[in-house]
Amino acid sequence: MLRGERASTQARPGQRRRGAVPARDRARERGRDRGRRRGGGVKRALVLAALGCLVAVPAGAHPVPIGRYAQIPYGVSPAHPHPTEGGSAARTGRLRGAVAEREPTRIWERNLRFRRPRGPTVAADGTLYVGTMGGLTALAPDGAERWSARLGAVHAAPSLAPSDDVVVVTRGGLVALVSPEGVTRRTADLGAPARGSPLVLDDGSVVVGTVDRRVHRLD
Repeated sequence: MLRGERASTQARPGQRRRGAVPARDRARERGRDRGRRRGGGVKRALVLAALGCLVAVPAGAHPVPIGRYAQIPYGVSPAHPHPTEGGSAARTGRLRGAVAEREPTRIWERNLRFRRPRGPTVAADGTLYVGTMGGLTALAPDGAERWSARLGAVHAAPSLAPSDDVVVVTRGGLVALVSPEGVTRRTADLGAPARGSPLVLDDGSVVVGTVDRRVHRLD
């Protein structure tokens, strides 16, 4: 090459420049890049979809811890001597109270109009709520009947709610909320016979198990 001449970087016709990649190879490489980007986008979309399933909108029910021991909040006033079956939400059958110094004596007794009494559940004012084959009966502290609500066969002890209403379940799968005056406020059909006494949670919702191995929560 003569001094002062510029080196040409252009290749002659039919001659490939050193280090250059043929057009066909470049097109193939671009296609691979697009495939990688497209595949990566699909993977990212699948990951996001999976995360969307995991981070779903929570249901109306509050989560309950699962394990060997789980404490469920119970919002019924502690002033009620016997608010539910078993004495408390834990169904321990134990109650806190003063023990009589003398042997208890019978003050009164009463025969109900319907058989198979369930309960009683005792409120703070001394009212006794008893479930029977005919429904729910309220008795005064002296044994006088205050009212009776026809609901069907109540097969478990009633439960008191934070509002002082009474919750009962029937053999036919009916859940009823009854006021202290005997007015049926609300009812719900579980679709199957209930098992055990209803459990009233801190927010007033009711948890009931049925014979078909399901647990229902009613607000």
